[in-house]
Order: sequence, then C-alpha cells, then structure tokens
Amino acid sequence: MCNGQTITSLEASVSHLAAGEKDLLEVVKILALKVFSTDELRTHSLTGKKTCKVTPGDPRPALDQARFQQLEQQVRKKCGVSHSTFMGKVQNLQKAMRKKSASE
Repeated sequence: MCNGQTITSLEASVSHLAAGEKDLLEVVKILALKVFSTDELRTHSLTGKKTCKVTPGDPRPALDQARFQQLEQQVRKKCGVSHSTFMGKVQNLQKAMRKKSASE
C-alpha cells in the first residue's frame, strides 16, 4: 500500500499509456498525484536540503521517502528511464505546480 493505493492500482492507472520516454511526464504526473497530495508536491522538496537557490529561511521539508521510492520504482518500471531523468521530471512537475499556485 502506498497512500491508500496498491501497487496494482498504481500500475492500472497508467496502463493505457505507452512505455518509454514518450509519455514519461504524463506517467509521472498521474502517479505522483496518486501517491502525494497536490499540496505535498507544491510545498515539499525532493530531499529537504537547503540549496543556494532558496531564499533565506528554512528549506522545504522532504517528501516522504518511502512513498517517493515507490513512485520512482513504478515510473522506472513503466518507462525504463534513469534515476536522473525521473528526478528531473518530478522537479519539473513541482515547479509547474508551484508556478500555477502562485499565479492563482
């Protein structure tokens, strides 16, 4: 179980999409929103570490690592991408969600 989702239900939610990098962003988006809430993705970072890009203050808290590893495992199993490619797509998704919430 992962945030109320079984591995089978996670796999079923992206079974209609093509394997490989073609639908990678869509696979990441669908699975990330099943594993984490929109608020979690917007307000948390991947590692919780402070970076030089962050404005002064405390860094964002890290996403739950057990659920994040499940997400990575499912995306990599479906699309066959590297760890760094997966991380980049999740970061892009988070940036887009933060930008969208800032404009609202």
